[in-house]
Amino acid sequence: MKDGLYESRVKKTKDQDWIKAHRGTDEVDIANTDYINLPSDWQAENKASAEVAVDEVLKNKEKNFDNSFIEAVSAVVHEK
Repeated sequence: MKDGLYESRVKKTKDQDWIKAHRGTDEVDIANTDYINLPSDWQAENKASAEVAVDEVLKNKEKNFDNSFIEAVSAVVHEK
């Protein structure tokens, strides 16, 4: 997007420390929040997704990283 932001993806968190630090709200825009500022549950989910994606890339490094490959890896990430 022109303003540097992504389309909002507001999700709920269970991280009580994060909720307390953010005036009691349990909602976070995961698309426009830096990793370091995400609640712990969303940091963990992002880290796990990245680990799966990296593993898939390393297992398939001989393949062409085209849209088909990206879609296949995305499916694996969502599955795991």
